[in-house]
Amino acid sequence: MDHLPVVQLQGVTKVVRGRVLVNQLSFDIFPGEVFGLLGPNGAGKTTTIRMMVGLISITQGDIKIQGHSITRAYEKAIGRVGAIVENPDMYRYLSGYRNLIHYARMVPGISESRVDEIVKIVGLENQIHDKVRTYSLGMRQRLGIAQALLHKPAFLILDEPTNGLDPAGIRELRDLLRRLAQDEGVAVLVSSHLLSEIEMICDRIAILQRGKLVVTKETKAMVDSEGLLQVSVTVDVANLEQAVQICRTLSKSVISGAQSGTFVTMLTHQDIPRLNSHLIASGIQVYSIQTFTPSLEDTFLEITEE
Repeated sequence: MDHLPVVQLQGVTKVVRGRVLVNQLSFDIFPGEVFGLLGPNGAGKTTTIRMMVGLISITQGDIKIQGHSITRAYEKAIGRVGAIVENPDMYRYLSGYRNLIHYARMVPGISESRVDEIVKIVGLENQIHDKVRTYSLGMRQRLGIAQALLHKPAFLILDEPTNGLDPAGIRELRDLLRRLAQDEGVAVLVSSHLLSEIEMICDRIAILQRGKLVVTKETKAMVDSEGLLQVSVTVDVANLEQAVQICRTLSKSVISGAQSGTFVTMLTHQDIPRLNSHLIASGIQVYSIQTFTPSLEDTFLEITEE
């Protein structure tokens, strides 16, 4: 991954009628990286994307695309951006190819060979001359991405790209975005409510809440939590009553004890060997300790809960 960021958000703030929608937002996105933007409804995701493409003004701070300010050098900055917000709109009575040619004529420097090249990249060679009205939603998404990539942008923005897609379409889109990032070196920003998909596709994730950046981490570190968040731990022991008492003396609550000899508690990863040592030191036989690793959804909810 290139060390020079394609996108730089520098203290970006948006205020509308005295209400702060985005508050001092700063992060970078690098070439070849798929970056996830998450947050509850009203967290400021769409507002941030609109500022990135110049649809709304920035109250304070700046956004730079390959070093060009979106506020002071808009044409140079936006010329390096491709974007799709939800489902792309196309001329349904035209073929996919004619749609791309129509768009190419509006942007200087796009040749027919580039159109053919991008059709192969998105995997629409066999359907590109069919009318768009015959396309499935997944095919229209791929055509929209083709349109967004025609001018060879360095930065691709996808807002809720998997809306309405079936599992096969979601997988096709996921594979396509990974290829674009790895083979084309495109920096991709994905905003979505489907956390399982974000977990599978994104290299790094930023979580917003009430307009503020809560955390930015690599996806694996976000899910593994680096031992910072608690995980559910099931402990199977010989002396349940004594073991539960020891767990409680460590200021840990026992949330279940339904099975004979088994109890469940919430621990950080660092707490697990400490509990095990106390149980063994007390002469309690420990048959097993099982952890439930949280998904991105679990981590997201824990981070953003009030």
